[in-house]
Amino acid sequence: MNKILIPVDCLGCSTKAIDEGIKMAKAFGSDIVLLHVVSIGFTFFEYNANIPQKSILTIIENEKKRTQEMLDSYKENFKGLTGKMESVVLEGIAADEILKYIKTSDIDFVIIGSESEEPGIKTGLKSGFMGNVTRKVLHHSEKPVLIVRLA
Repeated sequence: MNKILIPVDCLGCSTKAIDEGIKMAKAFGSDIVLLHVVSIGFTFFEYNANIPQKSILTIIENEKKRTQEMLDSYKENFKGLTGKMESVVLEGIAADEILKYIKTSDIDFVIIGSESEEPGIKTGLKSGFMGNVTRKVLHHSEKPVLIVRLA
C-alpha cells in the first residue's frame, strides 16, 4: 500500500479517518494524500441574481483559505512518518471530485470518515454532507475503501 487517500472536511469523522491513516502509514510506510473539495452552493447563486460576481469569487477565495488552514492543521498529525505527505484542494461536488481523483491518480487505498452511528439510511439534517459523500465513494470507488465511523 504505497499511497493512501484521506478525503477530509472539518467534521470529527475526518479526525478519526486521519487517526486510522496514521496507523496504516506507520504499518506500511505509505505516502498520505489529504484531499478536500471546496463545494460552494452554486445553485444558490444561480437563483439569486442580486449577488455580484465579485462577491461569489470572494466567498470562494475565503473558503479556499479556510480549507488550507484546516489541511495545514491536519498535516501536523503526520509529522514523524516516513512516507510523503501532500494535500490537495479541488472544487466541485465532493463525491464526484473524490472519485475522479481516485481514478486519475496512483492511490492504492482510501480511508474516509462517516458521522453515521449505525448503518442504513439516515434522514433529515442527520444525513449530513459526509455521510452522502462516503456512501457514494464506497459504492463507486475503483480502489478499496475503509470507512471510519465517528462513534
